[in-house]
Amino acid sequence: MGSTPFKRTFRQAVREYLSTTFPSEANRAKVEIEKLVNSVTESNARETIQSVLAEFGMLAGWLENHFTPGSFFTDRGWVFGWYYSEQLQARRLPLKISATYFKGIARKVEVIQNRDGFRVAESLPFVDGSPVEVPPGKTHLYARYGWAAAVPLPWHRTADSLIVDRTILSCGFAIAWKWWPAAAKHYANHPPSPLLEDCKLKSEPENCLPMGDGWLS
Repeated sequence: MGSTPFKRTFRQAVREYLSTTFPSEANRAKVEIEKLVNSVTESNARETIQSVLAEFGMLAGWLENHFTPGSFFTDRGWVFGWYYSEQLQARRLPLKISATYFKGIARKVEVIQNRDGFRVAESLPFVDGSPVEVPPGKTHLYARYGWAAAVPLPWHRTADSLIVDRTILSCGFAIAWKWWPAAAKHYANHPPSPLLEDCKLKSEPENCLPMGDGWLS
């Protein structure tokens, strides 16, 4: 492989990084290497990079992490890694990790920005010491994760009985006595008076209705 302008410039940038003494010098050299690789247009840039690195023998530390696909590390207070196959070098990821992550203790990773395929996590509706609450207006968001807003149950207890006193069709209570996949259709045709006599089942179940073979079919 002949010596191209990128290969010569990259070789010199690596040499300058390896000759640095102080952290501030090393950081400036890292930035120059990152900028250089980001601007390369050669189709065989990956091979060129690996060829140059091989000239310097066994590499460790930042250079090894930065140019090893799949590596995941912290540097200059940022998290670096690989998230798509065309990368030539590790890139800053929109992540925050626990201080003891690489020691295998309390290994927590948090997405801090919505970019590059990462999305900030939605906080689960846990409230310490209080009932779980789904925030108003976010019912459909939490339904995707299996959460639903709490609603009063359609029955009440007495000293010696359980009395069904109403129905909640929109939340899946098509019948409180017994449920099976075709229950909605059955009770639409045979309403258990008087509980459902004034209620009409919709032609399509709402998203929160229990689903199964035969449901409204």
